[in-house]
Amino acid sequence: MEVVRKSKYGDEVRDKAKTLYLSGLTPKEIAQKLDINGTRTVYNWINKDGWNELLSKFDLEKQLEQRILLLTHRDMKKPNELDEIDRLIANLIKLQDANTRIQKEKLSIKEREANLDKGYCPAERKDQVHSSGKKKSGRKRKNDVPGIDDPRWQQWIDSLYSYQKIHFDARHLKERWTLKSRQIGFTFEAAGEALYVAVETGKNQTFLSASKAQSLVFRSYITQLAEKYFGIELQGNPIKLPNGAELRFIGTNRNTAQSYSSDLYIDEACWIPKFEGIYETAGAMGTLKDRRITVFSTPSTRSHGAYRVWSGAYWKQGNKDRADIPFPSKETLRKYPQLCPDKKWRYVVTLQDAVDGGNPNIDVDDLKERCGEAAYAYLYDAEFMDEADSIFTLSALTKCIKEDMWSDVDLSAQRPIGDHPVAIGYDPARTGDLARCYVLAMPLKKGDPFRVIEEFEYRGFHWSWQAEQIQNLTTRYNVQHIGVDCSGIGSGVGEMIKAFFPQVMLISYTQQSKQSLVLKVMDLVSTSRIKWPAEYTSIAPSFLAIKRKQTGHGTMTFAAERTEETGHADSFFAIAHAVACEGLNVAMQRTSTIRVNL
Repeated sequence: MEVVRKSKYGDEVRDKAKTLYLSGLTPKEIAQKLDINGTRTVYNWINKDGWNELLSKFDLEKQLEQRILLLTHRDMKKPNELDEIDRLIANLIKLQDANTRIQKEKLSIKEREANLDKGYCPAERKDQVHSSGKKKSGRKRKNDVPGIDDPRWQQWIDSLYSYQKIHFDARHLKERWTLKSRQIGFTFEAAGEALYVAVETGKNQTFLSASKAQSLVFRSYITQLAEKYFGIELQGNPIKLPNGAELRFIGTNRNTAQSYSSDLYIDEACWIPKFEGIYETAGAMGTLKDRRITVFSTPSTRSHGAYRVWSGAYWKQGNKDRADIPFPSKETLRKYPQLCPDKKWRYVVTLQDAVDGGNPNIDVDDLKERCGEAAYAYLYDAEFMDEADSIFTLSALTKCIKEDMWSDVDLSAQRPIGDHPVAIGYDPARTGDLARCYVLAMPLKKGDPFRVIEEFEYRGFHWSWQAEQIQNLTTRYNVQHIGVDCSGIGSGVGEMIKAFFPQVMLISYTQQSKQSLVLKVMDLVSTSRIKWPAEYTSIAPSFLAIKRKQTGHGTMTFAAERTEETGHADSFFAIAHAVACEGLNVAMQRTSTIRVNL
């Protein structure tokens, strides 16, 4: 008689373990958080249930970014967690290097076949030099980065794509401004460049970012470059080099920013609140004639202070002699980066430019399908948004952005925010088979804000899997509300959710329901009663995509139809579905909550 041994862990524990694994936790962390006796059990579940097959549907870079984001959100990071962040960044760099080598080998083969001789060093020989250059001494040196005449620096430069090299070659200019697409490796280049210049000149380097988490990414790129190419472990914050140069990583505190004489790097400038004040104050770092200012960003709106600098309006203001002086167009700056009348060097890099510049990691057609034409223009084609028809202003949205995650939230914990009530909003896929889900902490008293805790992107998964992920959230959070659009293909997920959460709000889109959702979010934004961490960069552009529109009958409505053309507003709608739990008349809402799924 065959004896079937039953696991002492129930399906609920197993489902929680799967959710944690897909969200980026290691088997060891899962075992500790769920009180599982050893990691072998978790590994058995992974292999038996095919969790890695689910995980493999995510892009590799997406998996690494998800784990990095999870770790950077943790307060009081342990040394091993900081080490893991560095290792993850190292893997991203290795992935980029590998793709670069493959691309260069392909180009080299084409050149040889065409009998071209442009003086390029064969990729095989570069790899041999790289391997010999990485020989390490008996023990790692700390912060003793070799001089720029060391051939290993050239190996790093050779790893850059052509558009990154253009920026690097302009490093000696007083002030550089680059308008760029998302996800093309500019932070990687800027981090390496800053270390190079610090070694070359002994000048301090300061990184001013829209969030502290972004500063951590800067620092990790730098430490991994030193480890990868020189076998050196960089330590400290600031990082102090033997020649006296210091590399500092700060947020957007203008008082901190003005304290140093330094070269200055400003990342995502077009998304920094009150930018002009910070730019003027932090720019004091570059007062001395040998200090440089480097600014690069994806575009936001034409009302942002950074646009005034980019367009030349900041330089022309109050000076009649400058009023009619033209500045180069975007298309000109894509082909010919140059010094402009205000003595700032400008450069534009679109996603297509990155592909043409040798980056093999981008699928332009896929992104165009997922985003829609309008969203693609400002996310990847370096186009500023016009707020004229938008129901939101960037200045109002930036007041809703918090630099870091809240101190009472630990996304790696079994109960990330304890028994605090939360609302969940789900927006089904419309373009590129993409869906979004947000978890928001609900206000406990009148006047408190909704707080975005977690965001999820589901792509390529069946409805039942997506419903299962939402069900898993009900075991991690004290869920009071789930809002789902059921007017189209979301009906399948909605019905599945109803089976385990009967009080789910199934939203059928009509002119009236759409207007109510938009008006509710408008009210929250105008009173700053909704907040989200700066790392969730898709939220603000999604809000700005909601436009005013006149109907054929002459009445005003909102261009928020649920179609492929407006699918890029999925973050807005998912959040709108979550905050629908409160209703428009807040004064009449009850303040008590119920406890479910505990």
